[in-house]
Amino acid sequence: MSYTHINKNIFYLIFVQLANYIAPLVILPYLSRTIGIEGVGTVVIALSLCSLALIFTDFGFAVAGPYWIAKNYNKKNKLALYMGSIFILKLIFYMVILLTYIICSNFIDFLYNQTIYFHIIILLTIFFQAFQITWFFQGIEKMKNITICTVTTKATYLILVIIFINNKDDVNFTLFCFMFSNLLSATLGLYLMYKEKYYILISTPKYIWQIFKENTSFFLSRAAVGIYTSASTFLVGNYAGIQQAALYSSAEKLYQGAVSLTAPVSQALYPYLAKSGERKVLYKFIFILSPIMLFCGLVCIYFSDSIIIFIYGEDFLEASSLLKIFILISIISFISINFGYPAYSTIGRLDLVNKSVILGGLLQLSLILMLIFIGKLNANSVVISILFTEVIILLFRVFNYLNIIRKES
Repeated sequence: MSYTHINKNIFYLIFVQLANYIAPLVILPYLSRTIGIEGVGTVVIALSLCSLALIFTDFGFAVAGPYWIAKNYNKKNKLALYMGSIFILKLIFYMVILLTYIICSNFIDFLYNQTIYFHIIILLTIFFQAFQITWFFQGIEKMKNITICTVTTKATYLILVIIFINNKDDVNFTLFCFMFSNLLSATLGLYLMYKEKYYILISTPKYIWQIFKENTSFFLSRAAVGIYTSASTFLVGNYAGIQQAALYSSAEKLYQGAVSLTAPVSQALYPYLAKSGERKVLYKFIFILSPIMLFCGLVCIYFSDSIIIFIYGEDFLEASSLLKIFILISIISFISINFGYPAYSTIGRLDLVNKSVILGGLLQLSLILMLIFIGKLNANSVVISILFTEVIILLFRVFNYLNIIRKES
C-alpha cells in the first residue's frame, strides 16, 4: 500500500506545528528580555485564560468535527448545516463566557487589577479564537489550507511583536498583537473554506440541539484536559505568583514544541484511520517514531540547563528542573495521543478516549485540590502531577485498546 496521501498531509502539518510553536519559542525569549519576567508572567496568565475559554467555545468540535466531516465530506449541504449549527452554538457559548468573565473580573485579583484595555483585548481574542476552523480542513484532508492559515497568522504575530514590543510597558500591546493574529486566522480560515466550495447554512433548533448533545462527551474530555493543560499556568500564577507562572510557561512552551514535532502524525492519521480502519499504519508510525523521541528526549534532559539559559536567559534557569519532567511527559504523551482518537477510530470506540481524558481530568483535579489544601501548589508540584496523570491515561488507553482487539480476533 502507498502512504503518499498520509505522508503529504503529515508534511503540511509539520509546518503547521512548527508555526504554532516556533513563534512562541521565538516570542517568549524575546519578551523575557524586553518586558521582563513579571511582564512575561502577566502575558502567559492572560493567554492561559484565553485557552481555558477556547475549551468552552470549541465544545469538543475540534475533536468530533474532523471525524464527522471525514464521514460526510462529500455531502456539502449536510456539512453546511452542520457548520452552521456549530457556529450558532459557539455564539451562545461566547455570550456565557462573556458574562462569566465580567463576574469573575470582580473577584479574581489578577483580573481585578487589569485595565479596561486589557479586558477588551482578552474578550476579543476569545471571540476570534472561537471561529477558527482548522479542524474543518483536517476533516476534509486539506492540510495545505491549515498550513497557509496557520503560518500566515503566526508569522504576522511574530513580526508585530518584534517590531512594536520594546520595553516593559508593552505588555498589553503584546496581547493586542496576539488578538490581531487570531482575527486574521479566523478570517483567512473562512475565506479558504468558501474557496474550497464549502459554505455555511443556518439549521433548525432541533438539529442544533442534536449537535450539542452529540458533542457533550467530547467537550467533557476537552474540559478535563484543560484542568492539567490550559488551567495550570493560571493556577500556578494565582497561587504561587507571576514569576512562578513565567517559569512554568517557559518550560511548558519547550514541551509543546517537542510534542509539535510528532503531532502531525496523529492529526493526519485520525481522519485516514477513521475511513480506512487500517491499524497496521498506526503501528508503523508509532514504532518508528517512539525510539527517536526517546533518544532526543534523553539528550535534551542532559542539556536542559544550557537549553533554558540559551533560550530565555539566566533569570529563567529555575525552569530547567521543570523542563526535564516535561520532556518525560512529551514521550508518554506521544504514545498516548496516537493510542487515543487515531487508534480508537479504527474500532469505533471514541467514547473510551473521552472517558480516559475525563478520568485524567478528575485525577488531576483531585491532585490540584490536594496541593492547594496542603499549601504546596507551585510550578514543580503541578508538573509532577501532570506526569502522573499522563501515565495513568496512557495505561488506560493501551490496556483497553489491546483488550478490545484481542476480543475481536
